[in-house]
Amino acid sequence: MKKIIYLDQEKKKLAESKKREQRSIKSLRLLVFYDGQSPSCAKAIDLLKSLDWKNRIHFESFRHSQLLRLNKISEEKAEKRIVSISLAKNQKNSGIYTWLRIACNIPALWGTVPFIVLSIWLGFGQHAYDLFARRRYIHSVDQVNHPDTDQQETI
Repeated sequence: MKKIIYLDQEKKKLAESKKREQRSIKSLRLLVFYDGQSPSCAKAIDLLKSLDWKNRIHFESFRHSQLLRLNKISEEKAEKRIVSISLAKNQKNSGIYTWLRIACNIPALWGTVPFIVLSIWLGFGQHAYDLFARRRYIHSVDQVNHPDTDQQETI
């Protein structure tokens, strides 16, 4: 008799945890792929994570992501521009349109939405984003593993 009661309690706990998990998945509205090897991208994402107090956005570095491949997004496209997937509509965006999605999902950034929309409407939003994206610095794994020979000789 005690085993039956114990099993019923375990089933209830499991059902409750599944409901909580489904609610947390439903609260996610946006999946964002960024360049984890770029210090400027990493700092921006850290700031956005701190502002996203409702946890609506999941940020993931595209460098070693299985989610990128599962959603059929090329790594070259993700390297060129930040990419997002709206989970409700399964809609993919990149560049300034991803920043618009991010700003719409974070209440602290709602004030920037009119400026982003205006830049898109005037036609320079994506160009401005591309200019900043081309200038970002990317840490190379080769640089970390193989230091310069000049530095080794002076030490």
